[in-house]
Amino acid sequence: MLKDAVKQLDNLRKKRGEYTGDVAWYGITVRMHIVERRIKRLTREAINE
Repeated sequence: MLKDAVKQLDNLRKKRGEYTGDVAWYGITVRMHIVERRIKRLTREAINE
């Protein structure tokens, strides 16, 4: 699950590099923040187990 989230973040990062339009760039940035929060949460849960 954590690997999937990291892969998703990496893909979003690549995609963000391809876009120059403000709206698309902003939307991808927001999705990246959501995925980053998920990675932090999953990491915390893994440490607590």
